[in-house]
Amino acid sequence: LNLTISIDNFDTTSYLSFAIYFDNNSLNIENYSGGDISPTFIISEDSLIAMIFDSLPNSYTELINIQFAEISNYENTMIYLSDIMIIDSNGNPIYYSCSDTTYTNSYSCIQNGGSWSINSDELFVEDYLCYKLVDGQFIWTNSCFN
Repeated sequence: LNLTISIDNFDTTSYLSFAIYFDNNSLNIENYSGGDISPTFIISEDSLIAMIFDSLPNSYTELINIQFAEISNYENTMIYLSDIMIIDSNGNPIYYSCSDTTYTNSYSCIQNGGSWSINSDELFVEDYLCYKLVDGQFIWTNSCFN
C-alpha cells in the first residue's frame, strides 16, 4: 500500500512544511523515501509523518513516497494532509491566510482568535484520502464519506 505526495505548477517557494496523519490502529509506516528532492527535516511517529522542505521548484516534483503496512483491516481508513505552511522567497505565507490580517502565521493567528485557512481559489488540497473498495478493487480516493 503506497502513497506518493507530489506537486505541480507550484509557485517557487523558500519553505514548505506539512504532516500526514493516519489511523495507526489500521496502518503502520513500513518505509518512506524522498522523492525528486530531499526534505530538510522529517519525523515519523505513531500516527503521523511530517516534513519540511527549504525550497521547491515550480515543476512537477515528487516529494515523498510512503509505504504502509496493514495492521488490521484498512478498508475506509482515512489519511489526511494537515499543518500546511508555505512561505515565499520574501518570507510571506502563500496560499493560506488569517481572517485577521494582522497575523501572518497559523500559530499567532489561531492563538489570537483568528481562523487560518486555505485560499481555495489559489490552491486545491484534498483534505482526506481513504483506501476503499471501488468497482471491485481497492483504490486511493477522496470520496471517503460516501
